[in-house]
Amino acid sequence: MNEFEKGAALWEYGEHLAQRFDGDIGYSLYQLNNFYVEVMYNCGKNAITKFNSFSTITKLEPYLHGLDISGIIGMQFLERIYSLLLTAAENCIKLILH
Repeated sequence: MNEFEKGAALWEYGEHLAQRFDGDIGYSLYQLNNFYVEVMYNCGKNAITKFNSFSTITKLEPYLHGLDISGIIGMQFLERIYSLLLTAAENCIKLILH
């Protein structure tokens, strides 16, 4: 695929995961099937300069610092964890007092 076709496929089928900046260069991370695609963007030139595809999670590290997982976890999950912790604490107190 040429660069235009790569961009079109990514735009249509990819899922945008994160974005970061390093000076005048922007990076957007997408997931497409079972691999990731990093799009390098030169803000000064207003142009995409590179597509970098990979499947190893080690290359995701630069994106982890600003990642918001609150939408993934969900409130129901957090409420369940809180309930389990509260029950465990109550059981520990009962054991200590008896």
